[in-house]
Parts: sequence; C-alpha cells; structure tokens
Amino acid sequence: MAVVHIRPLTAADIPKLTQINPSFTSDAELALERVQADLQEITWRLTCQPLDPPFDKGHGYDLQEDDLAEIRKRLEAGKCLHLIAEDDGRIVGLLEVEPCTWRATGWIWNILIDKGYRGGGLGRQFIHRAVAWAKKHHLQALVAETQTNNVNACRFYAHMGFVAGGIDDHYYRYCSNLRIPHEVAIFWYLEV
Repeated sequence: MAVVHIRPLTAADIPKLTQINPSFTSDAELALERVQADLQEITWRLTCQPLDPPFDKGHGYDLQEDDLAEIRKRLEAGKCLHLIAEDDGRIVGLLEVEPCTWRATGWIWNILIDKGYRGGGLGRQFIHRAVAWAKKHHLQALVAETQTNNVNACRFYAHMGFVAGGIDDHYYRYCSNLRIPHEVAIFWYLEV
C-alpha cells in the first residue's frame, strides 16, 4: 500500500469526499434487550450475536449532498478539527471533530476510512491527532457514536480506550422518515 498523507481538509476537497467508500459488512451485531418493569427498574443489555446472513451496510454511509453541505458549514465556521487522508491524490479518510464547550468534549462527526484502507493504522492516527487537538483546546473527552450493527467500529473504539457511555434505542427511529432496522446508537467516550 502506498504512503497515505494526512493533512487539513480544504473547501476544494469537499466534493472529492465522495471518493471514500465507507461501506461495511458485519457477521455479528450487538443485540439490545430492554426491560422496563416500571420506573424503579429499567435495564438495557447488549450481547454480541452472530448474523447469518451478515449485515451488509453497502453504500448506506456514502456522503450525500446534504452531508457535504454540513461539512462545508462546519469547515467555514473554523472551530472544528478537519483532517483528510490522501493516497496519490485520492481521499481515503476523513476526520471531523467539533468542540462542545459547554461540556468540554469533542464530538466526532465523522471518522470515515475507505474500506480498502482499514486495518492499516489510519483510524488510530486520526484518534491520536484528535486527542492532541482536544488537549490543545482544553477538552476533557472525545465522544463518538456508532451503531450496534457496526461491531468492527465498536471494537475499534474499545481498542482505542473508549468506553461505552450510553445507548439510545430511539436515535435512528425518526431520521428522515426512514426506519433503519438493527441500528441502535452507542455513545463512546475517551477521556483525554
């Protein structure tokens, strides 16, 4: 594999972000069991369950025009960390972190690694740079969100030292009138 360079995102790069293939396949999911007997006892439990056939996200994470517009808006605001990974002129990764100053955290909007570049340390490099940026901006933690059907992303965050801080079984229920099966949000925290 060629040498991948990480550099700041520019406005001219935004249309080329669609070069990233963020699709994934998972042979397992973190199945959610929710029990609410009354207000005295509410429990959630996640268990790793095999999937047959595997879940194929396909192009469900491809960046659309509205995504690019939001990235552009955040870039123009000048408050976020925006980095891209580039291989011979092709964009193969994106990191986007926004400070949430009222709670001294950095929200990871995007950490996208092209399917062909996973497992080579690019995600780890992005997290290390995000940690350095968060410290420089006096933030206390980074926050990421992923889904229960993206077990590899969950494993990545856990491997990088993030801890699961919460789940939201309604997070995707109302997005754009689209019901997304098997997607429950997990929020991950990394103290910096």
